[in-house]
Amino acid sequence: MVGEWIADRHGVGVDVCIHEPSREGDERNHHAHILTTTRRIEGDELTTKTRELDDR
Repeated sequence: MVGEWIADRHGVGVDVCIHEPSREGDERNHHAHILTTTRRIEGDELTTKTRELDDR
């Protein structure tokens, strides 16, 4: 899964939500939201900021 790969590679927390189209909307609108922390997770704590995922 993409979320697990991002978490393992960058050491950040990741939340993935997959959505189906609404009943009234376009039936092709399957999509996902991927949210990450901006800090690394070490044990039970958020630590240093990660910059690998910054848009540069």
